[in-house]
Amino acid sequence: EQPSDDAIIVVWEDHRRGQSYSTYAQKISWEGEILWGEEGVKCADMAFDQERPFICSDGAGGAIIAYRYPTNDEDFDIYMQRLDEAGNRLWDDEGFLLTSNNIDDSVESLTPDGEGGTMVLWRTSIRDGSRTLWIQRVNENHELLWGENRLVSNEAGNRRECAIARHEEGYVVVWRDEQVDDFYILGQFINNDGSFRWDQFPSGYMICTNDFYPGRPTVSVGADNNIWVAWEDFRNFEGTDLYMQKLSSQANNR
Repeated sequence: EQPSDDAIIVVWEDHRRGQSYSTYAQKISWEGEILWGEEGVKCADMAFDQERPFICSDGAGGAIIAYRYPTNDEDFDIYMQRLDEAGNRLWDDEGFLLTSNNIDDSVESLTPDGEGGTMVLWRTSIRDGSRTLWIQRVNENHELLWGENRLVSNEAGNRRECAIARHEEGYVVVWRDEQVDDFYILGQFINNDGSFRWDQFPSGYMICTNDFYPGRPTVSVGADNNIWVAWEDFRNFEGTDLYMQKLSSQANNR
């Protein structure tokens, strides 16, 4: 992740001798200089394994990090931490608890909100094997700007391979959705206030509906604010091809 002072911050899981898996971060200048000590900085002090960290810039030379952790050594919840430009923890030694469920949560993506906070996207694994997708906007002081966490799609299914991109009017989320024997690429547009612009599609807007196992979607927003979504599928039966669709913020194919 590139913060605002022309350096790069990276984050990783680390199983150093005598401790559980922990989340570490390091800041590196464009000249390759290590800025946060030879060992990096530990993002949180916790008793059990921290897993699957994601990172984005806080716009002030530091970073916001999200990871999952088994609260009370049981189900995985989402925790978040903010590091300042010097690598100091700003959100307590254990970080900030975002979710607290009796089921497992996993971070899917983070993206800056342009105001010092972040948009965090995560997946919840239900006991029946289905997976739901949730989103929240968190400001620089770990306040939840949208109140309750938002469910991205209201239909039962198995959501995975998710991506998010910032648009000047909000955020675009895309994912692969598995429903029984069908596979789709779906999307949703979330306005800056947390409302859903494509609310006429409560299960998500169908971007790709073919029967050839589409997957691994990515999303980007162009300078003209059009939305580009790319994915792979097997429709030609000779291996994987890449496909792309162009959308407006009103869910019109371009």
